[in-house]
Amino acid sequence: MIAALVDNAMGHTPPGGEVTVSVDAPLPGLVSLSVRDTGVGFAPEEAAGLFERFARGSAGRGRRFGLGLALAREVVESHGGRITADGRPGHGALFTVELPAARTGEAVPRERTIASCLSVGGRRPDVPGG
Repeated sequence: MIAALVDNAMGHTPPGGEVTVSVDAPLPGLVSLSVRDTGVGFAPEEAAGLFERFARGSAGRGRRFGLGLALAREVVESHGGRITADGRPGHGALFTVELPAARTGEAVPRERTIASCLSVGGRRPDVPGG
């Protein structure tokens, strides 16, 4: 999700422009991540449509398929959060993600699979000679 937001910002920011990523905890139990750019921006009335599948802005560099922001929204919402967009033509854009924070002392579950534990060269550490 972060990669999609940064990729989107970089694709709409001309050389010499800036992309800024920041993280904050504005309220107890809430974490906020923002990606701001100095790129081409967009009209405020286009904000909601940017998160639809296959939506593509009128400006930007590179091959754009219109899936990155839609998938970012799905990931954020599946974790109980929300994502918003704010911009003005010629004045860049600001994308903000708000997610519920893990409670203090709560273990964050991590799942590991054999595939994620493979060593360099594709050898399986759990299988002799694998």
